[in-house]
Amino acid sequence: MAWDAGAITGTLSLDTSPFVTSIGIAQQLGLRFAESAARYLSGGIELAAGYERAEMSMGVLLGSTEQAKEMMKDIQAFAAATPFKTMELIPAAKMLASTQAVEKIVPTLRMLGDVAAGTDGSLQGLALVYNQVATKGRISNEELMQFAERQVPIYQALADVMGVNVDQVDKIITKGQTGFPVLEAAFKSLTEEGGKFHGMTKTLSEGYSGLFSTITDNMSILQMGIGQGVLEGLDIKGLMGDTIKFQTEVVPGIVASVSQGVRTFKSEIEPLLAILKYMYDYWVELRDFTGDLGESAGNLWVGASNLINGDPMAKGETRTKEQLEAGGDQWGVPPINVNLEVKATTDEDQAGQIGTEVGKKIAAQLRATKAAKKLGGKAS
Repeated sequence: MAWDAGAITGTLSLDTSPFVTSIGIAQQLGLRFAESAARYLSGGIELAAGYERAEMSMGVLLGSTEQAKEMMKDIQAFAAATPFKTMELIPAAKMLASTQAVEKIVPTLRMLGDVAAGTDGSLQGLALVYNQVATKGRISNEELMQFAERQVPIYQALADVMGVNVDQVDKIITKGQTGFPVLEAAFKSLTEEGGKFHGMTKTLSEGYSGLFSTITDNMSILQMGIGQGVLEGLDIKGLMGDTIKFQTEVVPGIVASVSQGVRTFKSEIEPLLAILKYMYDYWVELRDFTGDLGESAGNLWVGASNLINGDPMAKGETRTKEQLEAGGDQWGVPPINVNLEVKATTDEDQAGQIGTEVGKKIAAQLRATKAAKKLGGKAS
């Protein structure tokens, strides 16, 4: 029986591109999921840290860590049943903690929450003005105006509580004798059964916006709980404590060792640096010396060439600037500009005296002239 190798190869050949594509998609989905999980976990840890910070602050205000923990649980329960969020209620509760008894903080939040829900206003804004009156102990026209600006029917409520007409409220308040309990009674009249804003938080929480707010707040509480679990499970505080200990105990030693090593290295390398500096200074001096020597040698050569070639100045004649410029050709030297008067002598100073100023400028012309004379002699 004969086997067809080509047929077998074709049979075993598979198109793997769909599998490769599927793997790539799975990898992308995995990366996206990991990124989302990391963001969610990071947000939970941040919420947990913020909650702990608020709990510690509440403990300072209440003077008791245990009371603060119970207070935070009550605030969470209140937020879960109302359109308000936990992190929105905490600042208002902290404001009230400075003037209200512990057992009255959450009920006061509920009362102010009913008014805020009924006026579509800010709970924190109402708590701020309410707490200002509680701090001073009496009502002023300024606070009444702030309540009125927030759509709170405070004048009518005070008139009902005090048993007077609305137009008399201003005059009574102006006297400055109306205490905080009157304002508290006015808010209770607005929120207790039969009051204008009674049960408004419950009513609002049953609407779409209230339900959505409650769901999102519950999800935030869940996220915060996961963050707390991670922080406690991994003992992040212990790890951070070890990190701080390392920074305060080990890092200074590392810094000191590095500093000592740098000083030691500097002391070891200073002799080498001194040698290098000496060599550099010596090289600079040698360069300057050889340059001066070369210039002097060139001047000497020019002067000697003048003497050997029969320069008329060797006879001791004096040549002025004008004569040198006008009569250079009669000595076989092209005219050249010079700026001095030269007197020729026949002794050994001839080279230096001529070469120093004149020789530098005519050396090239002398060499060219000499070469021309030699060529002319051969021609003759």
